[in-house]
Amino acid sequence: MFNIATLNQSFSEIKKRQEIGRGLRLSVNQHGRRVYDPPETPEGDEINLLTIIPNETYETFSRQYQQQIRESFGTEAKAGKLRKNHKGKKPGLKTLRLNRNIFDSEAFQSFWNTLARKSEYSVSIDEKRLIRQAARQLEQLTVPEYQAEIRSNRIEELSAEGIKNEDRGGQLTELKANFAPVDVVNELSTNTGISHKAAYHILNRMSHYSQIIKNPARFVQQASAKIKNLLMEEMLKSLDYRPTGDILDSNRFSDQYISYQETREVPSKGVYDKIIIEDSTEEAFVREAENDPDVLFVLKLPAFFTIPTPLGPYRPAFGVALKENTASSDKGCRFFVIDTKEFFNMEDDKKPTARGMSKMKCARKHFEALEGKTGAGMGCYIAPVKNYHKDFKDKI
Repeated sequence: MFNIATLNQSFSEIKKRQEIGRGLRLSVNQHGRRVYDPPETPEGDEINLLTIIPNETYETFSRQYQQQIRESFGTEAKAGKLRKNHKGKKPGLKTLRLNRNIFDSEAFQSFWNTLARKSEYSVSIDEKRLIRQAARQLEQLTVPEYQAEIRSNRIEELSAEGIKNEDRGGQLTELKANFAPVDVVNELSTNTGISHKAAYHILNRMSHYSQIIKNPARFVQQASAKIKNLLMEEMLKSLDYRPTGDILDSNRFSDQYISYQETREVPSKGVYDKIIIEDSTEEAFVREAENDPDVLFVLKLPAFFTIPTPLGPYRPAFGVALKENTASSDKGCRFFVIDTKEFFNMEDDKKPTARGMSKMKCARKHFEALEGKTGAGMGCYIAPVKNYHKDFKDKI
């Protein structure tokens, strides 16, 4: 186990990436081989565990960086698990126990047999159209100059209280890029997953290359984002899901399990007596669901439940069953899959990432295919939910 304590306030994304990278590289055994914890390792028994004692900017960065890794690699496993312990509060083990009255009910078994059906997908991409559209959009890109800021500081005093220094100003200096055309082709292919041939044809259709020459690295970054968005649009247009006939076995639910994460008690509506809470939005959602008389039960979807998408596995946050009417019977209920995630862009934390929102759209198509095949009533409400009533209850 290793620790990072942030003693200074840094806003440099590169610096934070380097620090986290160094911490994650340290876990090796006596033979110099990297040590990994299997996915089934219980919380508290991990060997390769990096603890960050963060300030506010570092905490936000760690959360967003974790999400970016999931999206880049298309799997939860690559990002590992993120646990948050509040300052001054000693983390304690929580035992979550299965509520057999709910789990064994006809309503929950019907819900799970509908929700847990597996599917497979197919996509087809018109590469020629993609090349035309990408070349047109890249032609319109405007990138900033390739510059470096040079600043001068004079240290006036060193003491136990810190460093006193004087900022003596600075200036921006234009730099000259050194690159080869094949570098740009290779970087576009690597960053987007398109073939080298397609990347070459996109660049070859452009009529001027001033933006590439001005700042190649920034051009590749912005061009890659444009191409990725076009790829997602193409995939969503042709995406087709088909049920496989297989189903996730409900026996995978444990009678109880242990967690260090924050939880909220849901004694009357939870499939478990507690639900793991990852953020304030989830906490508010669970509280409202527990107090809603129309809710039969609420389930934090388990880690083994994922929906396949062309962008990698996707796992919504909650499953909820609502009564069809005011009757207390388990029969005649409606099922919903709900997400409270907000896929923020690391450059703009008010703007959701296109990749995250596209995964939600894929999940809707998955459930539409299941409903069409089975005739079961699965309401798929997968969208960022901040307010239980305003964003969910009042819209269904």
